[in-house]
Amino acid sequence: MAHRTTMKVGLDVDGTLAMSFHTIIDYYNSVNKTGYTIKDLGGWSKNWNIPMSLDEYHKLYDKIWTQRWWGIKPSIGSKDLSALASSHNVEIVTARPTTHEPFVNCWLNAHFPGISLNLKITPRSEEKVHMGYDILLDDGNPVAEEMIRNGNGRTRLILIEQPWNMKEHYESRSPKIEAVKDLQEGISLLLRRAGNNRAAQSRMRTAR
Repeated sequence: MAHRTTMKVGLDVDGTLAMSFHTIIDYYNSVNKTGYTIKDLGGWSKNWNIPMSLDEYHKLYDKIWTQRWWGIKPSIGSKDLSALASSHNVEIVTARPTTHEPFVNCWLNAHFPGISLNLKITPRSEEKVHMGYDILLDDGNPVAEEMIRNGNGRTRLILIEQPWNMKEHYESRSPKIEAVKDLQEGISLLLRRAGNNRAAQSRMRTAR
């Protein structure tokens, strides 16, 4: 049986646990007969290579979560999330309309059955930095920027690399930000550190 740490982990949904941006691009391509990829979201809303306004994006985002949530793929398997939830106090935290809550819960139950996951919805991504988490697993630029501006507490960010965030840009600006190539690598990092901490504590008890 895994020993659980007291570390509280906030796990983001879009772009981290859920590949919802891929679903948006795929839907846009199917409607417009185009061939854009996730890399075309490289500058986020400021420098998209896709001829889509922010308002259009929000409408598509709402559509895929309220009408097509079953088509959104997870970025990891159930075993990976189960391992993290068994060893850490994990909470799903996401910035979105509260009307999405039942659909996100349906998505979580469909892809991660049997894993007890508390879902918290916040209106702004930046608020995650101040919600008492030890670790945030997130891909969001707003979260990284808030960490740099006002991240004075215990929270650290494991930044999931995506075309719209820049590893070198954020890591060099805050010692509390660490970038990984994907969520699976982020989870492996946390599990490895938790194991090392338990081993060190065991050695200390033995030495007494």
